[in-house]
Amino acid sequence: MPHRNVEELKAAYPDSAWRGRFVEICDLMDLLGGCVIADSYTISDDLRNAITLSAAGVALRDKLVTKEGVAAKEAKLMCALSLGHDELFIDIEKTDPDELARAISKEVLEGRIQLPFVFGPELYDRYAELFEDEKDILTLDETLRLLDALPVGVFQFGRFTTGPYGVRRAGTSRSLQSKRRVSGYHCSRAICRALHPIYLETSRIAAVNRDREKLEDLLSSMDGEAAEWWAFATEVSGATSAYYGDQRAGTLIPLIGDALALDELRALIWALLDTSKGRLRADVAGFLDVRNANTAVADLGRAELLQLALFARESELRIAVDRLVRDGVIEVPPGEVRRAVVSFGMRSGAFGLAPELGRHGIRFSSDEPGFALLRERRLLDALYVREADTDVEELEWQLRGLEIPDLDERLEYFFQRRAPREALERMVLARKTNMIAACEEVGLEENGGLSDRELIDTILWKLGFPVPSEEDPHKDFWARHERLWSLTQSSEIGGSERFIEAATPYFASLEGLLVDALAFSSWALLTDHLDADAPFSYDDEADRAAGLALMNEIAPSPAGSSNYSAERVDLGNLISGFSALAGRLEACVATPVDYERPPSELPDYDGKTELKSFLLNSTVMFLNLTPPSRDRIITGLREITQVLTSAEVNSVRNEYAHYRRTVRAISRLESALDAIRQAVTRIETLGLCRLLFRPARMTRDEWGRSVFYYSGPRGLEHSFSRPTRFDWMGLPGMSESFYAVRSAAIGEPTEVLRFTRRFRSPFLEMWSGYPNRRRRPRAKSAEEAEVYGAKRDALSH
Repeated sequence: MPHRNVEELKAAYPDSAWRGRFVEICDLMDLLGGCVIADSYTISDDLRNAITLSAAGVALRDKLVTKEGVAAKEAKLMCALSLGHDELFIDIEKTDPDELARAISKEVLEGRIQLPFVFGPELYDRYAELFEDEKDILTLDETLRLLDALPVGVFQFGRFTTGPYGVRRAGTSRSLQSKRRVSGYHCSRAICRALHPIYLETSRIAAVNRDREKLEDLLSSMDGEAAEWWAFATEVSGATSAYYGDQRAGTLIPLIGDALALDELRALIWALLDTSKGRLRADVAGFLDVRNANTAVADLGRAELLQLALFARESELRIAVDRLVRDGVIEVPPGEVRRAVVSFGMRSGAFGLAPELGRHGIRFSSDEPGFALLRERRLLDALYVREADTDVEELEWQLRGLEIPDLDERLEYFFQRRAPREALERMVLARKTNMIAACEEVGLEENGGLSDRELIDTILWKLGFPVPSEEDPHKDFWARHERLWSLTQSSEIGGSERFIEAATPYFASLEGLLVDALAFSSWALLTDHLDADAPFSYDDEADRAAGLALMNEIAPSPAGSSNYSAERVDLGNLISGFSALAGRLEACVATPVDYERPPSELPDYDGKTELKSFLLNSTVMFLNLTPPSRDRIITGLREITQVLTSAEVNSVRNEYAHYRRTVRAISRLESALDAIRQAVTRIETLGLCRLLFRPARMTRDEWGRSVFYYSGPRGLEHSFSRPTRFDWMGLPGMSESFYAVRSAAIGEPTEVLRFTRRFRSPFLEMWSGYPNRRRRPRAKSAEEAEVYGAKRDALSH
């Protein structure tokens, strides 16, 4: 029989019930094909009896048994796993998918068939316990030791879920399939951020795998090419059409599994059990007592909770997570974006959709250029029905002033010329029906009492745009500074309550600003960020405390050691702290040999190429900067202390409550405020404080030279040029927001020291100690290298 493609198979098998049964059997064969078995594995009678072969399958099985000496049970399963050639090897009508699922479930629960649990930190931590060194291909014994301590892997093959509850049929279908290539470890190289994969071995001598080559030989000897059975199954399952979706085609399970702490995950399942109108309770009642949702989930672990999550629809998961974030049950600090960690590679569909969780809820993002803009354009189209006269009139009114005759061309012009926020504010907020349509388009349950600003922010976020929060840590300080400056020019100075009310919070905010600047700058300049648990990343709690501890060591006051970690630090000590930090930096410059990085910590490429340079040869980051940068920073730190001291800022701060409106008093206060303005501006210009810079735009010329522009608070800007020799040192990339120490150049003027933000949240706590780097690479023998190369080639396809 000639080769049959998908369209020919669709014509030959039009019955929808048969197709559904066929797809489910294919899903279960997929499940068996990706599992791990031990050498001692034998096929159970239940599994053998659950499969009925077709006439073509029986003929092939008999050849394996009589001509190749393969045991009958193994031959039967081998034929089923092959699915078919020109004809199917499985009798679809006589094979019951539910009976087959029960047989596989028994094997899973007894541990005879194993699937890796790949969500959350469990596998990563277990690997770290077992292997001190890097090891990317595990033997069968090592694979079994790794998996034996883990829960059953949570996956979904069509409607069949796997996990601690065995193989269970769900009411909704997904493609979340097991693979033996999983994320496993971080290597020993500090500059490497990649999470390296490991390959899990399955038995090669268990009878069902040992004789696979005999089956392949028989199949290759058959006439003609095999029909496209697997592609046919994908097509009729609906997975092909879903593949090109961009909103609801993705699955949230990798995000939920990796980015929700255990208590958050329990809260999610509890909410799902209570809000799915009894459907979810009914689906899981056969294996879980759900009379009380809180009690049902109280003692469940991550794997059990994730398998339960698979019984919910994706829309239910999305709505439930959004509600929990909005209600504060799942705490997502402003600026934090949670993403899958160890399962980050599980993207969905043609656009490589990746789920993300921020303070505006769930969204699916893509690396496809212009992806969010394309979504925005579709949303604008969906707001007005062209066939309805009232909609057309409304749209023409909204687009008034654009002298373009054709309405669709006018809308396209509007889309191309307006910033996304401006376009959405004008069109979405124009009327209630537009708001409802926009919420439906982005998967937002309701506006939930959101303000107009919050609603537009949420829609922008869900479309895929960055939605920066107002994060200028000095905003309040500058507002208070301007107010106090104005009061010095009026009759309100002196004993006026209004003046006192302005001065008190002003000096308090100044002290807070200086403490923050000293903590950040001492940490940034004196710490070895390459060897940190989270390289080039700043946590405003832990790292701030580390910076203040450094200040306690290096900035003694006349009265003894000043405590920079105290709730309140004397302003005089804060002022002198900047010159004290300069002194410590100068001392480090005088003895650089004391801080040389050990050769074992240098990257492999160091000294082996002239195209890329590694300049972080000192464990004190300040010593890795260019000499002009070091001079500028030391001079700037001393100037900050000098200008504040000369203007007697500390005395003014202590005496402002007793001022009277005299020429001398006004002049003294004006001098102090002017000195403070100069000092804080200097701190900001040098980058010795936490001012966040976000990607703004990028330009590229015909030769491939690019400039990346970043914008900070109050019009501050910085740019980076690419290509550069200095982008292999582990600093944050060009797609990230960061705190830029703009005076701290490494190698070239624009390549400056910079740090991403870390947020104190349950998500951060869940992944504390990550990355846990392996001790060193493990050398491979020539034989191992050959095997590894072959496996890696196979995996790449």
